[in-house]
Amino acid sequence: MPAQCEDSLLTWFFDVFDRLLAGLCIAALACFAAQIPPYATQYMARSGAELNRAQSNLAEAQTGLRTQTMAEQVRAEIIADAEKKLSAAQTAHDALAKTTPLLYPIAIWRWAKPDVRAATWGSFIPALPTTFWSVLFCGLGALLGLAIYELLKWPLVKLLRAPRRRFKKRGLI
Repeated sequence: MPAQCEDSLLTWFFDVFDRLLAGLCIAALACFAAQIPPYATQYMARSGAELNRAQSNLAEAQTGLRTQTMAEQVRAEIIADAEKKLSAAQTAHDALAKTTPLLYPIAIWRWAKPDVRAATWGSFIPALPTTFWSVLFCGLGALLGLAIYELLKWPLVKLLRAPRRRFKKRGLI
């Protein structure tokens, strides 16, 4: 086989391999990013249930028969504890409920309650990107995947590229 044919075959292989890796990176990040809105929805449902539980515990502490028979100081401590838990549950729920969907990744990472976030992740059911925000996140994830792939590939390409000749070789006539 001529050397030029072998070189073009090798170039073709590396071009195809490069496109395959780029496609895998783009697809992986696009699929991952498309799951952010469904995860946020499931997180809000779980934190909403926790908020409802905290509200009912506070109502029970304030008007319940069990706390009515307790001493006033003990009853005040139980009510203060229930109010504190309600405040924490409200903060955890509002972290996503009162933010724009574009900021969901930041809100989940920074302000979401860790135990609710872990419980949501443990029972997370992936969903197809059917909403506007899911499709938008999918596109942003694809762009981010391409950018990350190109940033990771750039030093390797720079290292393996043949050096450029600065001057043309002039032949004698």
